[in-house]
Amino acid sequence: MIHASSIGDRSEDHNGHVRALRQ
Repeated sequence: MIHASSIGDRSEDHNGHVRALRQ
C-alpha cells in the first residue's frame, strides 16, 4: 500500500477514504 501522507496528490481516492474515517 502507498502512504497517502507522502502521495496525497496522487492518492486522491485514498485520501477521501481516510478523511471519512477521520471525521
